[in-house]
Amino acid sequence: MARQHRSAPPDNDRRAGRGHLAVLALLSILAVFAPSFFMVGVTRSLFIPLSLAIGFSMLASYVLWSTLVPILSIWLLKKSHADFDRKSFFDKTKARYAAWLQRVLRLRWAVLSVYALLVLVILIFVGRSLGTDIFPAVDAGQIKLRLRAQTGTLIERTEEIALKALDVISAEAGAKNVDISVGYVAVQPPAFPVNTIHQWSSGPHEAVLQIALKHGSGIRIAELRERLRKKLAAALPGTELSFEAADIVSQIMNFGSATPIEVAISGSNLASNRAYAQKLRDEIGKIPSLRGVQFGQPLDYPTVDINIDRERAGQLGVTVDQVARSLVGATSSSRFTQPNYWRDPVSGNAYQIQVEVKQAQPSATPR
Repeated sequence: MARQHRSAPPDNDRRAGRGHLAVLALLSILAVFAPSFFMVGVTRSLFIPLSLAIGFSMLASYVLWSTLVPILSIWLLKKSHADFDRKSFFDKTKARYAAWLQRVLRLRWAVLSVYALLVLVILIFVGRSLGTDIFPAVDAGQIKLRLRAQTGTLIERTEEIALKALDVISAEAGAKNVDISVGYVAVQPPAFPVNTIHQWSSGPHEAVLQIALKHGSGIRIAELRERLRKKLAAALPGTELSFEAADIVSQIMNFGSATPIEVAISGSNLASNRAYAQKLRDEIGKIPSLRGVQFGQPLDYPTVDINIDRERAGQLGVTVDQVARSLVGATSSSRFTQPNYWRDPVSGNAYQIQVEVKQAQPSATPR
């Protein structure tokens, strides 16, 4: 008895071909996000969750496309099968597109030549202006300004400089356009046991200001920065200023650095390091595209050299340690050499008592 072989219906072949194309499309989309798994640092932390989210959503979409969508389409379109012979507007449009595509395919080489020429023209005239950043610069309406007065400037003077800078910014941007301003002047008080390395400033001569403009102010931050460079340089002579990343995207992409470019110099001789750093700074400052080239660590903090007459000190019975403690108490405070607390008998709170010479009267004798 002969066995009859039945060939698969054409619809099954087309359906299988569509399934293969869907799998290829899915793999092509997933392959775009594969390089994110080879990234390092902040970019890896940013792109891995995004890649996983898109990958799982595409897999879920493929599963629904191959299982739930056919069932729902049959259920929703079963009433329209009776009008299958009548061509709809979409069918007519598809037929016109097919006829037009057949005419184009007859001239495929001419079409490819024109397409290649158009792509070449676009790359030459438009491609140069296209950005290459993963996260392009965004005008978030925020400004972060770092002010550095002369090294060793008193905190009161630095506060005056910061307030004057805020007035200049308000006048240039318009007082009605400033939403909020936040400032941090100098370092933490000595009573707080915080390591200065974790602070945003390096001493009493430095201040950090952050200004947010109101939404819809119409002010371009890049243009405002350039105007402020000139205004602040004229209003605050002798003060160095630099604009830092203010929005969260720029701060993350800078890997926590205050500026996009940092140059570190290390060596065993501080004087040689300073000379080389100054030379390097002068050369980098010649680059027109760089702004605010300055030292991040002060190298000229004012100091006082004190020579002790050991013979006279020995005759008076004074040791070097006692002289050092007296200097610390007179110039800073006695809290660093001899902590003294007074307990309030009523409230029970302890208050620190210290002896300190006023900075306005450095020659006064503490009592």
